[in-house]
Amino acid sequence: MGHLKEPKGIDLIVDNQPLNSKMEKRIKEFIKKSKKRNNKFLEKYANTSEK
Repeated sequence: MGHLKEPKGIDLIVDNQPLNSKMEKRIKEFIKKSKKRNNKFLEKYANTSEK
């Protein structure tokens, strides 16, 4: 994760909140789909750059 710079006069507070099982499942599915989509893109890019 990157560093967040706080603007003057504003305090950023990060609070960890436990996920319920439904949200956890949705996040895991999103990550899985995202990795699959990124891999497809990288494979396609690698194939085009080899030519």
